[in-house]
Amino acid sequence: MCLRFDRSIRTRSHWEIIPPSHLHRLSPPALLGDMGGLNERPNVRRAEVPQPIYMLVLAKSYTEAWYALSKEERDDLWAKAKAIDDEAGAIWHLLCDSRWADEEMPNWGVIEYPDLEAYQRKVAALEAMDWWRYLSTKTILGTKAVGIGLSEFKT
Repeated sequence: MCLRFDRSIRTRSHWEIIPPSHLHRLSPPALLGDMGGLNERPNVRRAEVPQPIYMLVLAKSYTEAWYALSKEERDDLWAKAKAIDDEAGAIWHLLCDSRWADEEMPNWGVIEYPDLEAYQRKVAALEAMDWWRYLSTKTILGTKAVGIGLSEFKT
């Protein structure tokens, strides 16, 4: 199966599920979302992205630009980033100190967003304040796993 995000729907995150047998019919721009409506493609159905969205944040390090700031400027940047998270409805479920076990990855955490749009708004706001100039991270987005043999784990 191939999933393709449909940006034409503004109220919710939607993905099209395209069977492998139909992939050869789609050009690369079609896979990226530049094709017309579903009526033009038989045997393609629309599915909502499960809500909410979870993000694993692997905090690598602060950059030299961060250390060039005064303590007040750093505190101000953190306050702005926290306000952006709050506005997006972010919930920090976990923040771990891993410096003792991994020199390359001193911290990591898990954040929940109400939906993909909230996460995208958050990223746009962080980009507007040039956040990644100051912090190096690796992030992984996902949704809660359902029905893949993880029933023994309690959530």
